[in-house]
Amino acid sequence: DWIFGTLAETEERPLGGMTLRRYPSLHDDGDAVVLAHDEDLEQARWAHRWGTARLLALRLAAQLRDLRKHAGQQPGFQKLKGEKSAMARQALDQALLRLLAEHFQLQRPVRSEADFRARLDAHRGDFVPAAQQQLVAWGQLFAQYRSLMGKLEKNFPLAWAHAHRDLKQQLSALFCENFLQQVPSEWLAEYPRFLQAVEHRLDKLGGQIGKDRTQTAELEAYQKQYQTRAAGRPLWQQSEPLQTFRWMLEEYRVSLFAQQLGTRLPVSAKRLNKQWELC
Repeated sequence: DWIFGTLAETEERPLGGMTLRRYPSLHDDGDAVVLAHDEDLEQARWAHRWGTARLLALRLAAQLRDLRKHAGQQPGFQKLKGEKSAMARQALDQALLRLLAEHFQLQRPVRSEADFRARLDAHRGDFVPAAQQQLVAWGQLFAQYRSLMGKLEKNFPLAWAHAHRDLKQQLSALFCENFLQQVPSEWLAEYPRFLQAVEHRLDKLGGQIGKDRTQTAELEAYQKQYQTRAAGRPLWQQSEPLQTFRWMLEEYRVSLFAQQLGTRLPVSAKRLNKQWELC
């Protein structure tokens, strides 16, 4: 339950002639929630969102047990059990936390017991049916992902090595360890199309290896630029222009390998280079 009183967004106190500023926030500790004081405001806001989601999960434990059983019946979540990645191990838990954060509108932070109870009472009634519907959609997404990974795990012709390397990198980035906490909703909704584009690429690969190799070299150059500038920071800590570049690069892949699927925004090498100037 909420036992933290009312949390100010900022706490200040004098220290050696200076002012120490800290940001109280709830932190997700897995099977518990703890109160912490971060030194960075954005870090505090990020942690508080997921700490509050975990607290909701603890309060709604019975409903989440039912949802876990429901998800366990989805082929996509079942297939993840055979994968050893950290993403696969955490997928269902992070899916449930994201559902809680979105359904209970945690983009508006909860900072008092009264607010927590009001938010809980206002939205708990229709949480389970909404969550079940979304878990089905994510189950389908994971099934699509596992199907592609299965193809990549088979023996590939040596001439396809460049594409195999590039596709493994692409899927690893799309389905990184915490992608369900990091990827904005508008881009997560595009994941099925991104995976369709991968399917189209694999289907056509045998007949245009030379063209694919040239396109891969171009994509790898852009990807290296992005990774260097991101410097290992998670997506939510990257600047908005850099995040836009990252998703434009994904759309550029669609335009290269499955143009018939269309793109969410206009994209070309020229547009990518122009966006990079803002990064």
